[in-house]
Amino acid sequence: DIIFRYASYGLLNPRREDQCFGASNARADITLPTRSPPTAIDVAVTHYASSGGLAKAAATPAGAATWYENTVKLRKYARIAAEQQVSVHIAPCVFDTMGAIGESGIAILKTIAMAWGRRNDIKPCRSIPIFLQRVNSAFTRGICRILLLNATDSHACLTGAHETATAQVLALGPDTATAAAPSIISQTMGEDAAGQSAP
Repeated sequence: DIIFRYASYGLLNPRREDQCFGASNARADITLPTRSPPTAIDVAVTHYASSGGLAKAAATPAGAATWYENTVKLRKYARIAAEQQVSVHIAPCVFDTMGAIGESGIAILKTIAMAWGRRNDIKPCRSIPIFLQRVNSAFTRGICRILLLNATDSHACLTGAHETATAQVLALGPDTATAAAPSIISQTMGEDAAGQSAP
């Protein structure tokens, strides 16, 4: 929602779930139709320790997210666009579960930030970090909500330490939560891993 909202603020005329790939049923999460060619944004989350992503995450902070953008999202939508013979700029925006954003995601978020900034007479040196911070805050809070919801599931791999950590993060203000959440969650994951294994 925050990406769509700021694209609207920047007068990019975003569309939700737009069928921009011709006759295919494939849809982009957000389409920016006024750009040439139209930009299809697909937002996704991948775990930094997922198969194929762990080595990339160890090499660079956003390695897992960038790897997922390039090997999964770009290939999928490029194939569909080629089959349907449509001209679409594909812009995956992938987060890993610790909040790092892939290279393609950073690029399109900067574009949206600059459009928003131009409308509000805010220079890119300010509009980009402000917007990225707000996106990261929204993402962090969303992940914490998911963890708290999963904590009530008897089959979830979460423990009391996870519940405590996510509750602490949710209680923080957005700016503080963004900075503190990765450290809190990493510590609790390490503590739990020492004494338990996931079912």
